[in-house]
Amino acid sequence: MKRLVLCIFLLTKIACFGQGEDDHINWSYNKYSFAIDDKWKMDILPKIRLNQNFTNLQNAMIDYKIKRPIGHGVTLGVLGRTWFIPNEKMRQFIWFDIDHKIPTPEISLNLSQRLRYHWGLDINDRIDRDFLRYRFVLGYIFDNCFIQPFIGAEPFFRLNGVNYFERLRTEFGFNFKANKNLTLTAFLSKEDFYDLEDVYTNFLWFTGMSYTFDQPLFKNKKIDN
Repeated sequence: MKRLVLCIFLLTKIACFGQGEDDHINWSYNKYSFAIDDKWKMDILPKIRLNQNFTNLQNAMIDYKIKRPIGHGVTLGVLGRTWFIPNEKMRQFIWFDIDHKIPTPEISLNLSQRLRYHWGLDINDRIDRDFLRYRFVLGYIFDNCFIQPFIGAEPFFRLNGVNYFERLRTEFGFNFKANKNLTLTAFLSKEDFYDLEDVYTNFLWFTGMSYTFDQPLFKNKKIDN
């Protein structure tokens, strides 16, 4: 309980530094993960976003990711995101991921990193930006405790011939492992934009539930001789 109170206290203190900034935005999601077979896995993530300090429905979206571990802690993945925006035409992104979990058998740390190619499709009379993104997350594993706090950072390197670091996300939060299938997550991400014409900050409050199914969709069938 003391560790949970400490996590909430730190989140609150970080939020106090954000008062007076541009916007506080909430991202809420449910993540459903399952194995397709013994090699391929899939995630489905419906999400909604509230902006203008949580008072306005900004948009809704659904993510769908297919991925495959290739060994040594490395997983390759392709993710699509379809945005549904009130009073606007939908947007579409495709992301190519390389995820890597760094083994830490001798210390109580959880290290992971991800390299992402962020491709925004230019559809419905909208030109979307493309990025290279690198995310690094450091988590701490308490003994005999389901709460796992973490910190992370993710810079966005703008492509499209512009070639500069457009924004940086820094985050702090925690995972609560309810059981082997269900995890609850809450974290705050400070998002600093270094635009060519303006510099501003948003605060993204993430709240989510992740559920992993035990059984794969397709099993290898044994053939009786």
